[in-house]
Amino acid sequence: MILTSGVGRPASTRIVDDLLALAGPRSSDADLARALALCTDRLAPWKPQRQEVDHAGRRLVNLIAERPGNGRWVVVCAHLDTLPHTPGANDNASGVAVLLHLAERFRDVPLSGPGLRLVITTGEEDMARDPRAGSSAHLDLTGVIALLAVDTVGYYDARWGTQACPAWWWRPWFGWRGDYLALVGPPNQQTHRRNLAREMTADLPVRALRAPLRWSLAGDHVTAARAGILAIRITDTDRWRDPEYHRRGDTSARLDPRHLARAGEAVTRGVAMLLGMTLRPSAHPI
Repeated sequence: MILTSGVGRPASTRIVDDLLALAGPRSSDADLARALALCTDRLAPWKPQRQEVDHAGRRLVNLIAERPGNGRWVVVCAHLDTLPHTPGANDNASGVAVLLHLAERFRDVPLSGPGLRLVITTGEEDMARDPRAGSSAHLDLTGVIALLAVDTVGYYDARWGTQACPAWWWRPWFGWRGDYLALVGPPNQQTHRRNLAREMTADLPVRALRAPLRWSLAGDHVTAARAGILAIRITDTDRWRDPEYHRRGDTSARLDPRHLARAGEAVTRGVAMLLGMTLRPSAHPI
């Protein structure tokens, strides 16, 4: 099966439109409801369903849109919620915008292999305190062969010294320039991440990082990783690059639409590989 590009507005314009529409605090129930309504509208051709989860007195929501295949699934998650004090443009309106880009790219494509399930979650920021608080922890993983968490993918800076790392011995993987997209996850899945990184690299470099386990398993992919499923977080390395990570300055004005669009196409190539498809380039220049 060959995946061709969709028609309509250029990819960079669509992704930026979605980013701008979503950017703003999304921690209260009212703000999350507004953002979920926007995402529901954008995913309308997929007929998305809501999965509501009660946790510690709070109702969390998964918005699930899927295209069935042969009974197995590739799942792509992006969390919509933010910390209370931040607009969350990079963390994680950027990831949700990429997920909506996937919905456009795969909308009319017949799937003869695994099916594709897109999930927008609303409890990721609470997972540091309680892993069960994340709404992704309540997903049905039956038949899932891979889960990708697209989380904080919009900030890039090619100048030397813009990429930090947890400690000096991680430097060979992190490098010195913040100009790439990173794949992180369990150490025993590094070969899979390297293969996926090679497939995803085109206009934007993609690296399979070796990184501290506590950071590599922080996010919507952790439940799948613990179940032994291929589980990858796709990120711009968040705190190790973005000076406004989890801060009030996480606004859309800092993000380059060209790099965000390239990240969207890189993730599209990775998903196509997992689905066993060949990807044709987007018809729109990025």
